[in-house]
Amino acid sequence: MQTPTFQNAQVSEVAQGKQRAQDDVPAFDEAAFEQAFAQAQQDMMETAEAEQVHTQPAQEALDLDRPGEMDPLLQRIRETRPGV
Repeated sequence: MQTPTFQNAQVSEVAQGKQRAQDDVPAFDEAAFEQAFAQAQQDMMETAEAEQVHTQPAQEALDLDRPGEMDPLLQRIRETRPGV
């Protein structure tokens, strides 16, 4: 059997398996990663604090309006009968 040949076809180095193992992979910048991680952590903490400050007065208002809120029986009634 005859193998097919392509006229004037050049086989790339990649096709021949001759490419370099790593083509100029940029080095990992540990300092930049640490800085970005610290900034993301700071942003997350600020968001959590803002949410806590925002929800705390609302929670206090609920506690004043419904002193029996922690009663398990009342909680069960509210779960089964949302209109009550």
